[in-house]
Amino acid sequence: MAKKIKDENGNVYVKKKPFYKKWWVWVIAVLVLFFIVDSLGGSDKDTSTKTGKTEAKSENKSTTDSTESNEPAPEKEVPVEYTSALKKSELLR
Repeated sequence: MAKKIKDENGNVYVKKKPFYKKWWVWVIAVLVLFFIVDSLGGSDKDTSTKTGKTEAKSENKSTTDSTESNEPAPEKEVPVEYTSALKKSELLR
């Protein structure tokens, strides 16, 4: 709370806390720091795009190899995430 101060003439003044000593300023500062650290450390997005590019390249190579050897094209491999999602949906039915 603010501190009341009387001067020599009897006037009453209110001394306020500096803004950096208020509790809500520190809460906001901690939240901002949390979001900054979280955004800097998030490399999950980068790895997902890199793996997607390598999978696309490997699929292109497999299709060109099968056309050169005149063998029937093998079925494309289904990602593990899709098969697990399919199994979960079948269990929920």
